[in-house]
Amino acid sequence: MNLRNLNLRTLTLTAWLIANSLHWSSAVIAETKEKINAVYNKKVERKGGELDKEEYKIHLDNAGLYNMRNFIMPNWENIIISRTVEDLKTSPLFMHWTKRNIWEFLGYKQAENIIKKYNPEENGAISINEFKEIDFPLIYDKLKNKVPATLSELMTNEKLEMYKDTLAGTNTMIVVLPDENGKEMLAYYVNNQLFVCTYVSLGLKWEWRDTPKWLFALDSKSANRRSKKYDNVPMPYAMHIIWGIFMHQGTSDGSKRSHGCIRVPGLYEEFLFYYVETGTKIVIL
Repeated sequence: MNLRNLNLRTLTLTAWLIANSLHWSSAVIAETKEKINAVYNKKVERKGGELDKEEYKIHLDNAGLYNMRNFIMPNWENIIISRTVEDLKTSPLFMHWTKRNIWEFLGYKQAENIIKKYNPEENGAISINEFKEIDFPLIYDKLKNKVPATLSELMTNEKLEMYKDTLAGTNTMIVVLPDENGKEMLAYYVNNQLFVCTYVSLGLKWEWRDTPKWLFALDSKSANRRSKKYDNVPMPYAMHIIWGIFMHQGTSDGSKRSHGCIRVPGLYEEFLFYYVETGTKIVIL
């Protein structure tokens, strides 16, 4: 079949994963990677529409999330993740007291653009329950020109000068930095390449809630965590940074909104929770 003759909006890649299987043999992993690469290396001509670049959509079920590091190649570009709401309803993003609107899942300011471009049939929907499935780009489009494509390029930033010796040889890390308007962005680099990028929210600058700016390492994870200090509020997919500071799902739009934690849009935080390993360095600028 000549793929160039197909009028495709996305190249759909379904990873066939065995439900509830958390341990995979090396043979199965190797075979699946080979199948994924075979599809990835094919070229698809896009005809018209906003999506004028090659993009690769991966349907991830819950089992796929658990085994994600085995199947997603870090050097891929223009990856679109697809999650069904049926699966999301069994995830920590639907913990009691969590909000169920598109802004919590995709980020305020971002959500409208992502829905319009990647989920046009649902344009106008507000509740996540109005969706059957939802697609989102790992790198939010409007940040591609704001964040360097490689960690090597980012390391030339004068604010990272003080960490150069400590970070020598590091090619996988998270960096939280402001854009030209002071809006906070999170950039996750894998093997030197930008892999995930989204707007996030940090701590307010009053009442000692400012997020500490330094080099840290994520030392633990807790998918269903709740705040011990602030009325037991949910902190889905929490990753501990230092003291009572976590990176977790929460209301975020690039402004300072939290009590010190890094709030990340739900679908981005879910992906990061399963892909990022404990011990990964994170620099907050």
